[in-house]
Amino acid sequence: MALGSQKRTFRPSIVAFLISTWGIVMPLSFLGAFVWKLPVVQVVMLLQSDQIFKVIPAFCWYRSYRWIRKLTR
Repeated sequence: MALGSQKRTFRPSIVAFLISTWGIVMPLSFLGAFVWKLPVVQVVMLLQSDQIFKVIPAFCWYRSYRWIRKLTR
């Protein structure tokens, strides 16, 4: 039973990680490096920008208070 609740708890973070990394950051970095021909420093900044894209769903999850209900069950 505890394992099932852990799967539901980690699901939003896994989805946020997959979407921000493979859906936004990697294509943006590819475009920056090969299409827009940006300098290496700017491409590295694009690669590190995944934290910005992860904070939006994390903040929405935090403000929904669904996580606290799962902790108190």
